[in-house]
Amino acid sequence: MLFGKELLISTDMNYVANVKDLLYDNHIKFRCKVYNHNRQDGGFGARRGLDSSMFIRDEYAYQYVIYVGKEDLERAQGILSRMRKK
Repeated sequence: MLFGKELLISTDMNYVANVKDLLYDNHIKFRCKVYNHNRQDGGFGARRGLDSSMFIRDEYAYQYVIYVGKEDLERAQGILSRMRKK
């Protein structure tokens, strides 16, 4: 199974946790990646990145991306849409 299909991008950790719980309960395999927009690891272009990230609010500093397999994408989207309607 390849986790190549993007299901969700969010900065809300609680919402992402709820989505992950629903996917787990429905036996849908997923992968979650977390991107830290305030990181200061000194990589290429780090000086420029540090200047622009100091104005990012803490609640938006982390971006969560949930990936599911291609064969599970439609089912996961259906579960997500039912969750949003509640």
